Amino acid sequence: MWSVLHDAAQNKSYNRVESLLSDGVPVDSRTPDGQTPLHIASHYAYTDIMSLLLKAKSEPSARTATLATPLHLAAKSGSSGAIELLLDYTNDAGSVDAQGRTPAEYAQMGSPAFKLLEAAEHAAGGRRFSREYLGLLEGMPDGWDLCWSKEHERYYYQNNKTRVTQWEDPRTGINNLTLVTLSLTLTCVAL
Repeated sequence: MWSVLHDAAQNKSYNRVESLLSDGVPVDSRTPDGQTPLHIASHYAYTDIMSLLLKAKSEPSARTATLATPLHLAAKSGSSGAIELLLDYTNDAGSVDAQGRTPAEYAQMGSPAFKLLEAAEHAAGGRRFSREYLGLLEGMPDGWDLCWSKEHERYYYQNNKTRVTQWEDPRTGINNLTLVTLSLTLTCVAL
């Protein structure tokens, strides 16, 4: 539910945010699509509001219904200041949203924000998939990895022993394989 704190964050009302937090309004209340006030402030790159929320223990890695973190939204804004502030609290630079995109993929290529996020993603060890929200890895057969095809914008599976790739989930059997040709641009992440 959209709260008064969401409204104050969106309107960049520093004093109102500060007052609401001191009155005990929950810092991480969520909208129906899962946004916290920190998501809202990050979207607009309101670093002063973001700082207040983070000091009040807002969850910097909170996920929306589309699995976006505040860092994804700050990346869309292109604000290096907002990105740096969030990176002081967490390094989610390698995390992917429901579209399989990292925060760097939302920043304008070559911009200072992009370069900052690329460096942070590299420092974090590359892309990371969160097992608790995707649920795609539970019961995965030994030797199989979940991968992302940028070209097709969807997940596929790779068997690391046979190097076979397929769109179908290997837990449901490996009938009706669709092999991915080597000409595709594919990114595979060992989990």
